[in-house]
Formats: sequence, structure tokens, C-alpha cells
Amino acid sequence: MRTSPRTGEFLKNGGIQAMLLINAFIMVYPLFVMVISSFKTNAEIFTSPFAMPESFSLANAEKVWMDTNFIRYLANSIGVTAVSIILIVVVSTMAAYAIARYEFRGSTLILMFFLSGMTVPLKLAIIPLFIELDTLHLLNTYAGLVLVYVAMGIPSAVFIMTGFLRSLPRELEEAPPDATRRRAGPVGRDHDGRMVRGGRAGRTDRAGHVNELQSIGCAERARDLLLRSRCSLPRRRQPPVRATQESRAAVKGF
Repeated sequence: MRTSPRTGEFLKNGGIQAMLLINAFIMVYPLFVMVISSFKTNAEIFTSPFAMPESFSLANAEKVWMDTNFIRYLANSIGVTAVSIILIVVVSTMAAYAIARYEFRGSTLILMFFLSGMTVPLKLAIIPLFIELDTLHLLNTYAGLVLVYVAMGIPSAVFIMTGFLRSLPRELEEAPPDATRRRAGPVGRDHDGRMVRGGRAGRTDRAGHVNELQSIGCAERARDLLLRSRCSLPRRRQPPVRATQESRAAVKGF
């Protein structure tokens, strides 16, 4: 019995969604167990690690906030992560742009050099990293930790950014920087404060100025400004009138 194409596509999509749901459950469930374990006592954690807590207790959270320097640890993590991400993005983008846009000998070799950093397990580099940081006197410092994170993140970032930059058309770089701005026209605000673009911006700005002059009693200045604005606006060209059968007959009658 042959199935219709719609049924086959439905089964295919259903199988993919089922696999994604199973993968999401595998990823989220350990986090859920960790969260519910924080509300358990030590006895409950060892006796029933996967069950819901019998009574939600905040003793563990209170102990973390009172007996440890949790705020300092959190600030260290946020600071080191932010600096590492900024350096990874800046350095990787510049390296990926040179590899993706400039054609030179050895560009593929340089890309493979960066990708080789993704193949080296971190466990093999722990002892050499420790010796190198000790030699540079960077142990127990923020700089040493940031350098390690940056070195670990650059290979994958260069790989991703190189593929992204190669997918962009070169016409985006060759176009003049003000081409889009000239096509879009000037930007201004109307009397309601909304952003408008094109010729409407100049007209609405002048109209708002005229209204302000009229409201404060400067009728003559408002009239002069309105006349000048009308004179400065380009006149619209009238579309050509097509000759109809009636007009042709009238011309022939004359």
C-alpha cells in the first residue's frame, strides 16, 4: 500500500519533531533536577534524588547567601565572560574577514590552522597551560583566565564567521555608502513627533513651524514662511492626456 506524499511528509516531520522533543527533554531534565534539589535537605537528596521535595526549604539558599561570597563569584563570572566574548568576536571577525574576502596563498592553510584548535581536547592542554601561565605569572589572575577562554573560543568563532562572510554578496561592499540614504531621502519628524522619510519630512517640519508661529500670534511670519515653502516645493508633473475617440471626433469636426 503506497502512502500519499502528504502522509509521508507528515510522518517525516513528526519523526523529526519527536527526536527534537526527546533531545530537549534530555537537556532540560538535569537542570530541573538541580533546581528541585536546591529545595531539598541533604537527606532527601541522597534518598530520593529524582523525586519532588517533601517540603520546600530555603535553607540551602540562605546558606549560600550568608556563608559564602556569592555576589563576588557572580560578578567574577559575568566580568570574565563579557570580556572574553568581546575579544573573541572582535579578533575572530577580523581574521574571518581576511580569510573570506582576500584571495592569497595560504588562506586555506590558515583556516585549517584555526580549525585544528577545535580538534585538540582541553584535557590534553591542562598541564601545558598550567606551566605556561605559571611562567608568565598569570596564575590566579583574571587576565590568565580571559586568555584561556579567548584561545578556546577563537577556532569555532573563526569557522562560523568565515562561512557567514562568504555567504554575503560582494555587491554590499562595493555599493557607495550613501546610495541607500540618497534613495530613501531625508529623515525628519512630523507635528506629532513621528519619524517620516522623504519629501514628507520637509513638508511636515515646515507645517509644524507655521503652526507654532500662528499659535504665538506671528501671523505675518507664518504667512511668509508658508509662501516660501510652497514656492520651494517642486511642482508635480501632470500625466499626459491620452486622446480618446470622442476627442478625435471633435477635432475632425472642426
